[in-house]
Amino acid sequence: MSNTPFDGTKRIWAGDHQAGEVNSHFLFERDITLPAISGQAMFALVAESRYRLRVNGEWIGDGPARSYPDHRYYDDWDITKHLRSGSNRIEIAVTHWGVDTFQSLNTPPFLLCSLRLDGQTVLKSDTSWTARRDTRNLQHVPRACCQLGFEEHYSATALEQAGSPAIEAPGASESSSSLFPRPTRPLTRIPRDFRYALATTCVMPIDRSWTFPVRRLFSPQPLGINILGMAGVLGATFSCSAKTTADFHLLGPVASVQVNGVSLPLEKEDDLFRTTVQLSPGESWISIAVCTEYDHATELAFGYWADHPIEWPASPWLSSGPLWTTDILTNNFLNPADEARLVRPFAPSFGGMFQADQKETSRVVSQFTQAKNEASFRSVSGSKTRVLPHSSAVTKDAYFAIRTDRVKSAEPLAASPIPTQISRAGTRLLIDLGAMSVGYFEMDFDAPAGAVVDAYFFEHLERDDDGSATIQYLYQESISYRNSLRYTAREGRNHFISRQRRGIRYALLVFRDAPVVIHALRVIESTYSPETVGTFSCSDEELNRIFAISQRTLLLCMEDTYTDCPTYEQTYWVGDARNEALFSAHAFGAYDLLRHSAEVASHSLRGSALVVSQCPSGWDAVIPSFSFLWGIGVWDTYWQTGDADWLARIFPAVLKNLDEASRLCTDRGLFSAKAWNFFDWTPIDQNQETVLHNSLLLAGALEAGKRCAEVLGKAGDASRIASRLAELRSSINLLWDDQTGSFPDAILPDGMPSRKTSQHTSFLALLFGVLPESRRDRALENCLRPAPDMAPVGSPNALYFLLSAIRESHPSEVIKMVRDFWGRMVAAGSTTAWEMVNQEQSRFPTRSHCHGWSSSPVWLLPVHFFDLRLLGPGWSKVSIAPRVEDVTHASAVVCTPHGLLRLAWRLCADGKVETSVQAPVGVEVSVRPPIFPTTPSYDHP
Repeated sequence: MSNTPFDGTKRIWAGDHQAGEVNSHFLFERDITLPAISGQAMFALVAESRYRLRVNGEWIGDGPARSYPDHRYYDDWDITKHLRSGSNRIEIAVTHWGVDTFQSLNTPPFLLCSLRLDGQTVLKSDTSWTARRDTRNLQHVPRACCQLGFEEHYSATALEQAGSPAIEAPGASESSSSLFPRPTRPLTRIPRDFRYALATTCVMPIDRSWTFPVRRLFSPQPLGINILGMAGVLGATFSCSAKTTADFHLLGPVASVQVNGVSLPLEKEDDLFRTTVQLSPGESWISIAVCTEYDHATELAFGYWADHPIEWPASPWLSSGPLWTTDILTNNFLNPADEARLVRPFAPSFGGMFQADQKETSRVVSQFTQAKNEASFRSVSGSKTRVLPHSSAVTKDAYFAIRTDRVKSAEPLAASPIPTQISRAGTRLLIDLGAMSVGYFEMDFDAPAGAVVDAYFFEHLERDDDGSATIQYLYQESISYRNSLRYTAREGRNHFISRQRRGIRYALLVFRDAPVVIHALRVIESTYSPETVGTFSCSDEELNRIFAISQRTLLLCMEDTYTDCPTYEQTYWVGDARNEALFSAHAFGAYDLLRHSAEVASHSLRGSALVVSQCPSGWDAVIPSFSFLWGIGVWDTYWQTGDADWLARIFPAVLKNLDEASRLCTDRGLFSAKAWNFFDWTPIDQNQETVLHNSLLLAGALEAGKRCAEVLGKAGDASRIASRLAELRSSINLLWDDQTGSFPDAILPDGMPSRKTSQHTSFLALLFGVLPESRRDRALENCLRPAPDMAPVGSPNALYFLLSAIRESHPSEVIKMVRDFWGRMVAAGSTTAWEMVNQEQSRFPTRSHCHGWSSSPVWLLPVHFFDLRLLGPGWSKVSIAPRVEDVTHASAVVCTPHGLLRLAWRLCADGKVETSVQAPVGVEVSVRPPIFPTTPSYDHP
């Protein structure tokens, strides 16, 4: 490892870790005696899956950065000020998920570290370290969601295990050349206190509950996260001593519930199913069936309220085992031309294999649900019957507990100081941070030993007419998301900082026991740490507010890569990131993040024909539109930074992505793929193999690739790409329908054009120079005044492309649409920008209330009001002109690689415009005359 700090260093792990464990927590400790510290102390560290580093009790940081196993990034922490002369203790808490997530692939656990004083290694990971299981972080708990790890359960009363010498990590055998220093800065840690309480309620917990890891029990890929489908049945015997009325509550992918073979009617509210059943004295049998193509729903919870006690055996639950399986465990059906080992069969769609067998699978499942007792259940299941251990039927689920609490008394919503005394057990406190944040929840309080605090964190609530609140629990359909934790207190003072970085605006805290004295409730905000920050202001306060919420949104979606949202997924979606990267260049000068995010996505090409949709992730799906946006983003990154050396390093990946895409073009010259052909949340006909927005975005990627080749002096590549681009543009234009004045969304399997149309094909064709001049006006009309049957833009992300397409010809429309889309968010009092506007069939205005792809006003507003044009790579040449429209003055600070570019203009009483420009050295600015609403549009030079 000659190029890393790990020469002679061993990957270590804990000897009592068992193969196949999930959500395992270990502490690695080492004492070291040091002389007086006179130089710099650096601690290099990487682990699988997550770690927290402490030195002499001080929290240093969390990691690692997301990466593929064959290209890992390590952190290098400066711990100089935390060391002292004499004895020092280093503690590393490591969690190994043991499952795929949307941020990491499931690989063998390990820890690798070294301490250097003035460049000399004085400590490294080896068997002299002590390893012990961290019993305070409970292992057998529900999964938070398919995107993330597990619900956090911390017990301050748990007995600590004795440590033993660490061992060399088994199975952790990646090449030493696969380790690289993290190229982005550590995340911030900014304390933000909760501002006030909104409501205090008294609740009672459900009688009893269990939560089952149904993905691990019933999916063909139990530790993975591809969408395959799953089917199975759970069953248990219970008994009543008297006639009993029970209210059953279920949460998760429930197909049906039976008692003694009789199906129960289910009522649904959000993700919670309810039913009431009358139980006779004696034994009864319950069965709960799962049969779904969508195994991203990983957990199923069951609990009840009853007016008489219900008795259960010590280990009551049986499982049928998986009732459906497949050998095809991928969602990536594109075959790389040069890697025969990755040739994959094709399934019709996500869950398509399951759909093909669903009728037979449902029949098999129904045989189990007809069982009236354990004997009949076992007679159907035979040798597949499994008695579920505690680890597969957990009785602690903070989210389910909060969702099923019964309210004894409640108060209407009203902002008030957060109480310091909790005197009644079962007190539920609704508290507000005042604005969206992302980070680590912290609480400091006094409590009796064993006191339990449940917490649930969320983004949004609606105030009801009666003064109460309706919480938005769901992000996607009926899929539960456990943004929750449970803390069990020790006697006296408790101080807890969560290890799960999570999105938070509001928190529900349920104090199951009393009395409790609250000292502090806060979030340690953790985001990308910008060195520079852009600004914008003008005479219109609504536009100022739109800029502010957009900039805040973008920052909350910047980590070691760009992410979609801070709460629900925290996922590097490659298509989202193209726009986020461009916006962050202006708003934060985040050039390290631009380069690094593009590089991480390029690593996916070692196992996929095209850049994958999200990475690094256990879900290996490809969204071709995202693959092409990645290529466009590579050119953006060069144009923003002027970094030709970086461009040369990544260009082979650009070529591979384009070559594979060209291979997937049909004899009609259009891109066609058996993939997730998504682009926007709107009714585009995008469930076909040949979807036109893919070809249009490929045209944009080819144009970007050609420019890259030209910059690098690769004339042959540039000529070859230009030829493909000309052929593709010609093929696309053959589909233009003069009668409708639009393109079809797709080509159907019979070769006929789809009857569906969308705005998207028009604005993408305008953006990427596909249309001849004679068709541009009609395409613009589609953007500005679409026909009633034309699918409109469905998200602020897609709207950005539309606004970019019309910005030159109809600049006033840009501001009108910005006001319409983002103005609604501001009017609603939102502190961040929404994923969408007015989602269908929901009382809530959006899914995610903080989504990075919705932050385009941080780019649009300064560019619009200064007609800002970047004329050379790396901001070497810039042209501006004040746009005097709707406002009387505007100012902006825009980040550049050379420093901050400060711009301002003001409309004077005599009608003249005063303009101010302060440019850093290295940025040449030309100022054009002001643009008034009647000024003809300026053409690009």
